[in-house]
Amino acid sequence: MSRAKRTHTPLGAVIYGRGLRVGDVAADAGVHDRYLSEYLSGRCAIRPVHLRRLAECLGVPAARLQTPPDVVAASLKEFGRVASNRHD
Repeated sequence: MSRAKRTHTPLGAVIYGRGLRVGDVAADAGVHDRYLSEYLSGRCAIRPVHLRRLAECLGVPAARLQTPPDVVAASLKEFGRVASNRHD
């Protein structure tokens, strides 16, 4: 079973829209895959140093990869709800 592609974030839209593999992008950009997973889920904003590396690696302006704060907030709310349900 494959994982769902997280295209609801700008970063995910670029990566999956180009048919790239997350592990390859992480290695090429020098960003740990755990951080990249967090960024793709929208659970946190991309750190400035990672944003620069990812933008350079993907050949797009950094602003194109940033997840809007309302998406991050919604993802955190959803993640918290799902996580809390796992312990019920």
